[in-house]
Amino acid sequence: QRFSSQGVTAEATWLPQGSEASTVEALVKLTAEDSQKHLCIANISELDDYVEADEQTGVDRGIAVINGCLSTSSGDLKSNKQMALDTWHHVACSFDGRDRLLWMDFEIVARDRPQPSMAAIEKQHRTRLRAGFYADAKDRGGSPGRAMSSTMAPGGGADGAPALEEGPHAGRRHQEASKMRRLRVWKACLTPAAMKAFDVFVEEQAVKSVFRSLDSTGQG
Repeated sequence: QRFSSQGVTAEATWLPQGSEASTVEALVKLTAEDSQKHLCIANISELDDYVEADEQTGVDRGIAVINGCLSTSSGDLKSNKQMALDTWHHVACSFDGRDRLLWMDFEIVARDRPQPSMAAIEKQHRTRLRAGFYADAKDRGGSPGRAMSSTMAPGGGADGAPALEEGPHAGRRHQEASKMRRLRVWKACLTPAAMKAFDVFVEEQAVKSVFRSLDSTGQG
């Protein structure tokens, strides 16, 4: 899907929070048009009064691209490595309960050791995942009223497409907008080997599905 001003929103009780281990990963392609913007790939935020990501008491485990560099959704952890334009990159943020790592193309580009508050550890919040939207310094968590609703399945990605931009330049903007795909949220701290292994598994299942379809067609 293309990034938009609205993005896609999903609410779920199973999203990681507090000091829980997690991995958020996706593929992203950045255009020159967006190289100096704040693109939020995935933001997981508390639904209590919709606290913005940079004001939350928990760990920001989302991912974004800010001025061409991979970062967390709030920008509290940021890589200094510029992302190549018009190329698909695998990006991820993993957290094992202690160390938080940013990955680009399966290499560590930034790390730190955030300290979630006791309130975040002890209290369970309803959470919202918002993905694929443009954010600025004043709107890092995004406004829930502007996002398109969708459903979310554990271990999978958000269903649904971003709302269309309006106005005379809508088509032009969509052609130049950056893109993302294959967003996954895991309640586990995955290694690059595990992320790659799952992609191989998905591809193998897709190939088997095609062959089963061909076989059934041939038999018919």
